[in-house]
Amino acid sequence: MKNSELRRFYAAVAALVMAAGTAVTAYAEETADLKTASQNGTEDSEAEISVFSGACGDSSNWSFDPETGTYTVSGTGVVDFMKYKDEWVKDVKTVIVEEGITWFKSVAVGYCFPAVESVFLPESLEGFADKSTGLCYLPITSIALPDKMTRINEGLLESCVNLKDVKLPANLKVIEDYAFFKDESLENIVIPEKTEKIGDYVFLYTGLKTITILSDNVNISDKAFELCDSSMVIYAAKGSTAETYAAEHGFQFKALDDDNDPEEIKAGDADGNGIVDVSDISVLSLALVDGTDLTDVQKKSLDVDGDGIVSLADLARIRQYLSKKIRKF
Repeated sequence: MKNSELRRFYAAVAALVMAAGTAVTAYAEETADLKTASQNGTEDSEAEISVFSGACGDSSNWSFDPETGTYTVSGTGVVDFMKYKDEWVKDVKTVIVEEGITWFKSVAVGYCFPAVESVFLPESLEGFADKSTGLCYLPITSIALPDKMTRINEGLLESCVNLKDVKLPANLKVIEDYAFFKDESLENIVIPEKTEKIGDYVFLYTGLKTITILSDNVNISDKAFELCDSSMVIYAAKGSTAETYAAEHGFQFKALDDDNDPEEIKAGDADGNGIVDVSDISVLSLALVDGTDLTDVQKKSLDVDGDGIVSLADLARIRQYLSKKIRKF
């Protein structure tokens, strides 16, 4: 069963659950064309691939350091095919794609590294080909997508069951169908202000509790939040398409530009959901790195060091707070 067919099977099950009001346990085959393709990465002859390094494109190379568990992709341009050896692939803990790499053509990081903990992508990366394995089926907990990416491909991050923190590209325009399908640990996310479209079943079978949509006129598919709990809160500007969507689909809505009482503003809580979490880091990162405008309320909440300026120092303190290195601001 192909990936697209598998996703549509789950979507059909979701529709039945909504219509019948009964719990259905989905059963699906685990095989997929892309997974088969990634496994073929081990079939290169010794003439083409050494034990710990080799070429993965015309001007790109890969290497693995068994002492640190680091797999590195270097060079320039397109990566045609990620390569590895069965004897050490489970020892890969970190994947680093260096500056200069612009595109993943076929087998990317997805499916390849069953024990990877971190994936770092360069700002030079423009995206992934439609038939690449993307970043799916990885046990990572966070990912920062480069700002040059304008599209999140269909299923790009699907079935990353531990994924909690996603920083989306500042220049993102389209989030395609099933982008975060079955990312069950994903509870919060910030959609950048340039985003124009959110496709079908993007958040199907996720744990989404809050979403902050900075784009005032984003086109949201009727099925984008299929099976998300009605208690989910959509944070967006008053009069935005997100507000209309929330009202029409039974989700909670809270305006980002509400005139909150300053005494009720919680330090570090940029999206106003009452807690300080990774979504607040995403809001601050977009403002500092990409120039996204902050409301007056957000500026007050993010100025955690009280110097009157929202800066990298505030970002560092919020990160310390979330990592429990400090207990209060």
